[in-house]
Amino acid sequence: MGRDDERERTSRSVAASGRACLTGAVEGIGQRNLLPQEGRSERRDRMPISHRDIEGDNPNSGVRVSVGELVRLRDQLPCSSLKGGRRSPRSPLSGVTLSPFRGRGMEFEEVRPYQPGDDIRHMDWRVTARTGHPHTKLFREERESPLIILVDLNPSMAFGTRVAFKSVVAARVAALLAWNGARHGDRIGSLLLAAGREWMTRPAGGKRGVLPLLAHLDRCMPVPSPGAAVVPMAPALDHLEHLLHPGSRLFLVSDCLGLDGGGWSRLGALSRHQEVALVHIFDPLEAALPAEGELTFTDGDSRLSAAMHRSPWCRRFSDLFQERRRQLLGLCRRYRVSYTGIATDQPLVAALGPFLVSSSRRGA
Repeated sequence: MGRDDERERTSRSVAASGRACLTGAVEGIGQRNLLPQEGRSERRDRMPISHRDIEGDNPNSGVRVSVGELVRLRDQLPCSSLKGGRRSPRSPLSGVTLSPFRGRGMEFEEVRPYQPGDDIRHMDWRVTARTGHPHTKLFREERESPLIILVDLNPSMAFGTRVAFKSVVAARVAALLAWNGARHGDRIGSLLLAAGREWMTRPAGGKRGVLPLLAHLDRCMPVPSPGAAVVPMAPALDHLEHLLHPGSRLFLVSDCLGLDGGGWSRLGALSRHQEVALVHIFDPLEAALPAEGELTFTDGDSRLSAAMHRSPWCRRFSDLFQERRRQLLGLCRRYRVSYTGIATDQPLVAALGPFLVSSSRRGA
């Protein structure tokens, strides 16, 4: 029994250590208050997605992700995102992106005068009766669109004081975008930047495109590395040329610390022929420091404490973050890149709303 008790104490100690690493060990703030508390009494089908819904009982779930957790995110997508996403039984490559080629497809385009050879099944009898001349309906074909997700897993992403590390939130965002694209009939490709290496998967439909991404996210989670350099993202963006072609969509999920001038130039070049969106992941502590109390940070090995006590640099810290965010918005407007910012304690589906609705159908 003594050995069993010792094992149990060791297990609890390891779990507590993982949770402390996750939160940055902010002294004076109870661990039980780090997860969202609101909405617990609501019905599950009416609740916004919360991190607790997908974490389960794993005490280290805010530090790392698992394939099972990312697979469960598929069920958190809003039902409205499925409208218009049906695939044609006649074409395995049909999707919800409108093709520039006109023909006998699924999306109504226009009515024009009948021409010899037109299918009489598409005759518009109302217009024919009104004009006295035969008219036929013309449709626009829907084709599949590649959706590429670039996930930044630089060492700077292994940080968090609320709910989860930035890297974990980035992985969940990437999984939601991938599942949403797959449900709309898009082919999913990905590129992960982690530890100075790149993991690429070519676009594929359905689970064949999503599951390799989830597996890479599981394997490539960064760990706190004091002094580790942030790898610039420009080379990774160069390699996307092998995955992208005109009409593709690109999502960049990052804290943007590795996005320098060269990276922005490459994003601008990509946005000329593709739809590019930036999902900016940040921790609430990066946006504003608390005015009172003492903060203690840990990387799992060493600890660093800092006393706030209404220090004047707290306001300066917040001003610097707001200025950097304004710069990001300005660069996004300049290079025609869509932008959304997500804090690590935000409900993800609500924050990604504009990217998850079926109105993203281009050309409609």
